[in-house]
Amino acid sequence: MMLVPGPVELHPRVLKAMSEQVISHRSERFSALLSEITEGLNWAVDGGEGSRVALLTGSGTLAVESMIYSIINPGDKVLSLEFGEFGRRMRESLEIRGAVVHTIKAAPGKTPTLDEIERTAEDFKPKYIATVHVETGTGAIVKNLEGISKIAESIGSHVLLDAVSSFGGEELRMEKWGIYAVASCSQKGLGAPPGLSFVILSRDAVKRTCETEKKPSYLDLCKSMKFLERRETPFTPAVNLMYGLAEALKLLREEGKERRWERIRRASDLLYRKAESLGYTPLPPEESRAHTIVALYPPRGLDAAKVIEELRKRGIYVAAGMGELKGKILRIGIMGYVEEHHIEKLVGELESIGRGAP
Repeated sequence: MMLVPGPVELHPRVLKAMSEQVISHRSERFSALLSEITEGLNWAVDGGEGSRVALLTGSGTLAVESMIYSIINPGDKVLSLEFGEFGRRMRESLEIRGAVVHTIKAAPGKTPTLDEIERTAEDFKPKYIATVHVETGTGAIVKNLEGISKIAESIGSHVLLDAVSSFGGEELRMEKWGIYAVASCSQKGLGAPPGLSFVILSRDAVKRTCETEKKPSYLDLCKSMKFLERRETPFTPAVNLMYGLAEALKLLREEGKERRWERIRRASDLLYRKAESLGYTPLPPEESRAHTIVALYPPRGLDAAKVIEELRKRGIYVAAGMGELKGKILRIGIMGYVEEHHIEKLVGELESIGRGAP
């Protein structure tokens, strides 16, 4: 049972879809497949009128860096919110791009407050505010993205969002909340195979991608937008992974995105509640707790690495901590098709490990 924070176990329909024969990426059939996926992704995040989707062959990191390189020019001022490993990576990508970066940091499990963001933004006056939505390394979530967007709007700024660990599993309403651009990938909340990523651009962000300078060709979203006009991709895509993603998006439509978010929330809340009854301590406080990733300190006397090893022996895969949390926590992905019965099985094994049972 795969309960890592991505990739996730795939639905049988997704696996079957991936077995289709390869087609030319310059064919009419491919154009229809690409349109189906981009329309589905836009629907999943409520992209709104004029928004566009660039589909990329690569990991979520590719999507984040394509967003950064296609929107930000060297010398642009960016306020970076950093509260974990992936916030650090996003900040480093901004610095490598040549942005003038000011960072607000928060302790692991917490996120910057709106007051901190507002005070700093008014002083620094950034052109963009860049943040991770759900921090994969800590299970913390920025809960008031709409509030951050209002702060950005008040100073003529825009929000760039890394939604790698939230897309498909957490509420995200791009147009309503005023998000300028969203980067994510296939293998987490959407329940599709790894290897595809995407950037969803608001109407204004689409225009911006063709105004920036010195972009590496593979990261150039303006090029992607021009090919998308004729329903093509600029480079050879992973066609069979696209079949899988298209089927995963059908499953999301059938379930309904709000019902998906609610299912993930219920499973996450159940795990936190039952794990605490066994002596596990949540890393994020409740006010900054995501649903797609549960992060737990083990009870006193239990080693995190040993618990993870014991779970693997029992056929359950969870993730270890990252960075400064390596060896200290367990990270459990509540993504894709995780149901409450999966949580009950995991909790039963945690209880058994705690008793020292074989």
